Amino acid sequence: MTRSEAPTAVEQGQQAGSTATPANEAATPETSANTAETAKPMTAAELAALAAAASEAAVPQVESEEAPVEMADAAQAQAKAQAVFDEDEKEDEDDADAQDAPVDLAMGSEAAVFEAIAAADDARAAPGDEGEEASALGGESNGAPILAVAAVAAAGLGLYAVLDDNDDDIDLPEPEPENVAPVFTSETDVDFDENTDADEIVYTATATDADGDDITYSIDEDSDDFAAFTIDPDSGEVRFVESPDFETQDSYTLTVIATDSEGNSVSQDVNITINDIDEGTGAPTGTRQSIDEDNDGDLDTGAPFQAADGDFIFTDDPSVESNATILGFDIGDYILVPEGTEVFFGTGADDANDLEITFRGEDGETNLITIDDVLSDNATVFDEETAEAAVGEFLGFEGEDGGTSYDFFQFGDISVPVDTVA
Repeated sequence: MTRSEAPTAVEQGQQAGSTATPANEAATPETSANTAETAKPMTAAELAALAAAASEAAVPQVESEEAPVEMADAAQAQAKAQAVFDEDEKEDEDDADAQDAPVDLAMGSEAAVFEAIAAADDARAAPGDEGEEASALGGESNGAPILAVAAVAAAGLGLYAVLDDNDDDIDLPEPEPENVAPVFTSETDVDFDENTDADEIVYTATATDADGDDITYSIDEDSDDFAAFTIDPDSGEVRFVESPDFETQDSYTLTVIATDSEGNSVSQDVNITINDIDEGTGAPTGTRQSIDEDNDGDLDTGAPFQAADGDFIFTDDPSVESNATILGFDIGDYILVPEGTEVFFGTGADDANDLEITFRGEDGETNLITIDDVLSDNATVFDEETAEAAVGEFLGFEGEDGGTSYDFFQFGDISVPVDTVA
């Protein structure tokens, strides 16, 4: 019998659904009439025989080098399948009982199907050249392709089981996770005392990176106060270029940037508020003296003020022109002018050891204060910070924090009644 003459395993199962127990009919033809009258579910053994016959007929046996594999069993299975098919053609299509045989899905039917598949697998398997076993449910034996799909069709039960053995997963490469930018963990608002040394840390930028990349820090050049700060790229420490003065500027804004080693960056705005420090601290015990008056009570006659007799707070009203000289200035003496006064500092025009302080009133009034002999020979003075540092060094001042800068020049209320130096 040729391959073209035999129906496929699925066709056999579908056609067998119109008759009862095709395996029994093929084995015992004399019972055909009885089985046609009563439809019975196919047993596991019958399903196994049908699947085995279809499996053996579909794929040729593989011959080994030692001995050919006998084909008798396959031929018998094929003949059996053909007999079932021929017998089915003879069934009475009008037999309602045969056509409408109830589907037996009772407990155990599913187990019968899988038993049939297992039996077909056992009947189908044969060793190859290297000892491999060829499975009825798929794979290859000795290089020859076998069934990619094993199908068991039990039409009499109204049940079809189709198993696809092509279950090898395709291992697709996992997409690499996206490298993300750092995340800032540092605060955005800080306070800082005025007149604090420029070496002090104002703010420390900190950030984390989920990918573990190295982070460097910088300040955005478009920041409002970019020029007022420096930043350490590794530690994120931010410092003022010059010590801040509340009376000059009471707040600053800068934008810090954190960049990881992959080039991802994030920015954060930081607001720095300058605290106004009472720069008259320590002076209240001194005697207030207006520089706008001389010892003789006349206004601005140029007579020098003597500070060696005690601690004094010398006040000066910018709206009143003055040209005063202070002798014997020492630790404990101060100069006080109104808030908002723009003041300039420098060394003496006639004596480099003198300190000159100049400022103007709202209407252009000129004020000059000369403090005699409070600077060393090589002192460099160009603003309040350098002046206080130079005077403190010359006078041997030592603050509570160990600094040598003497904060003698202060801003505040000069309207408090003053005493006159006797």
